[in-house]
Amino acid sequence: MNSVKRFAFSANRRRAFAHGALLLATLLALLPAAGVPQVAAAQGRSITTPGAVSADASEEIVYIDSNGVIRVLDTQFSEHEVKWFSPDGGWRDFALGDFNNDGDMEIVAVRGTDSTAIVAIFDPVVTQGEVPPGNLINGIPWKELWRFQMPQRPQTVVAGNFDPGVAGDEFAVIRDSSNAEDPEDDDPRRIVIYKQNSPSGDGTSWVEHFARNFSANWEFANMGDWNNNGSDEIILIDNESGKIEVYQPDQGFRRIAEVGGRYNKYALIANYVGGGNNELLNFRDVDPPNQSFQVCNIFVNSSIDPACMASLGSAFSSANRGPRVAAAGDVNGSGDEEAFMIFTRRTPPMLLGRGTGGDNIITEFNNGIDLNAADEFEAIAMGDIDGDGRDEVILGGKSRIMWYPEAHNSASTTSFTVATNKRSLATGDLDRNGFNAGPQFGASVSSIDTTVDFSFTKQGIFTLQNINTDAAVPFEIALEGTAYTWLSVFPSSGFAPGENSQPIEITYVINGGAMMPNQTYNSAFLISSTDPAVTSRLRIPIKVTVTTPPLRAEPAAPTAIYYPCQAPLDAKQIAVQITGIPGRRFSALVTDISAARAAGLTGSFYVGEVTDAGALRLRDAAGKQVEIDFPAARELMAADTVNWPSSVPWITAVSSVTNTVPTAMTITVDPAQRTQDFQQAVLVLLASSYADDNDLVAQPYWVTLNCASSASWLPLINRR
Repeated sequence: MNSVKRFAFSANRRRAFAHGALLLATLLALLPAAGVPQVAAAQGRSITTPGAVSADASEEIVYIDSNGVIRVLDTQFSEHEVKWFSPDGGWRDFALGDFNNDGDMEIVAVRGTDSTAIVAIFDPVVTQGEVPPGNLINGIPWKELWRFQMPQRPQTVVAGNFDPGVAGDEFAVIRDSSNAEDPEDDDPRRIVIYKQNSPSGDGTSWVEHFARNFSANWEFANMGDWNNNGSDEIILIDNESGKIEVYQPDQGFRRIAEVGGRYNKYALIANYVGGGNNELLNFRDVDPPNQSFQVCNIFVNSSIDPACMASLGSAFSSANRGPRVAAAGDVNGSGDEEAFMIFTRRTPPMLLGRGTGGDNIITEFNNGIDLNAADEFEAIAMGDIDGDGRDEVILGGKSRIMWYPEAHNSASTTSFTVATNKRSLATGDLDRNGFNAGPQFGASVSSIDTTVDFSFTKQGIFTLQNINTDAAVPFEIALEGTAYTWLSVFPSSGFAPGENSQPIEITYVINGGAMMPNQTYNSAFLISSTDPAVTSRLRIPIKVTVTTPPLRAEPAAPTAIYYPCQAPLDAKQIAVQITGIPGRRFSALVTDISAARAAGLTGSFYVGEVTDAGALRLRDAAGKQVEIDFPAARELMAADTVNWPSSVPWITAVSSVTNTVPTAMTITVDPAQRTQDFQQAVLVLLASSYADDNDLVAQPYWVTLNCASSASWLPLINRR
């Protein structure tokens, strides 16, 4: 289906925006250069726009290209052209609306199949607030406000003011229904209306407001305020039956009108006749002398004009079959809107304009303009692209967009060589309030997702910079939540260099000793400026997963006790079970603990690494370290050995069944080799870390020989 939707606000609302933007541009010109103007937005909010540029009265053209990428075409700009494009492709359709209540337009888009259906909201021109790192296109910050995976393939999306009680606009997705939503599977379409539930109204959180299954095969949708109650209605067309139905979302999705007929293909709501009421314009794919264009009134009791004001249908030439796509706008500034339509099934295709009263549509449009069939113009929109207070006509085709910039008195055109999907074309003011042309924080990372071994520390670095101007900007970094117990950052304040300077390095340290094993911790770096004139904010989310050592020994304190300590004393074998990650290779050694104790190492396990000199470097959670000779550490891990070295005389043998976890180990203790009755050594197990396979984790276990000359027996106490 070749349906397109005009810009998502009703004509009266759009006109107010255009006039307001023109006034804003005038006020900005009168303000001192150093001033920080405040402009009123919807619902009484205010928007700070320091040094705002591209705040003009013109609208932009938004379309989907042949690869499904959403793109913006900006024909009128002061300093910065809006050149935004979506970060991914495959989009099927979009609609425009003010979804974050900032006074300018954003884009809601849908795409996908039954298994990959996506709806997303993009803000191509960010006026204020946080901007993700790297989200600059032609110097203009942008961001994705929201993304959600739907259960079924979408058909189309429309946006409007469907709930006056919620700030900003809402949107409706027409998609396939699922078996879970329709167990009998006889309702092919489901309509879901979304409204935002973000406390700040910033468009970042949305919930289902209303959902309903339909037996009709809805493939077309449009919107507008038909009954003039301040909220928009939704128009639906079943292309198979030709049926049109109009619903009122803010009244429980009540149906307020139905237009029968097999040939209804396109409909929109516009102020066509003039005055305070809007009309429903119905375009029918019929042969003459049948009415191809109908204008329908709605009465006070919300019933439809049964005659659809057929006399206003304006008879078409007998050679023309009915139009398939249409749009409405005020091309001559008369206060009411004119209808423009494309006859795609005519050879060659034709563009035709119609109006009422004294609209004085020029002869070329009134008689019809032949279009080049090779252009395949199948999309049409209307909007004030040049900011002159009048709407123009825009056509979208296979390889170009064609614009009639002086449609009020000329059929001359301006063309832009772009490939469109010939379906989704709209106009809207994306930069009404301009954008924050001042400093913008940008970092080398957008998020941090890492692991740390329990009780160890881990260090990381990212860079910070002002990515939008040359000025060095003062900054401070706060931690979200209670992360200060396990997370630190340095420096936490300073100056972020300008975009042409070397960025500053920010070091963060994660303290695994202040965290619990097998747990996930979340926080964020909150970056802002100490200069109140800098409104940029940056949030870098942090996710840390705490791991346990990859292997362990049981018992944790292998001990050989001799009592009484009298000759002859035989050698003993201590059985140790090595457990942990199945299949993990390990190596082992036994060494004297005097070096570790002399260095002041604390804790029950260490991180280890092998130096180039062949030493095993052990480091505890506090950062203290000691080096132990172990030249064959990595060789042992690489070799298929089960006999491990010991530098302690009274531990004569250490062996395991295998060198992979799990396995059994045997430690042989010979008391005849002791130098004291109480002696200790350390069994060191080594394996690669969870966090980094290039690191070794060294797990020490104290092995004790105790030749006791006496024993103390504790009393046995029964507790009832």
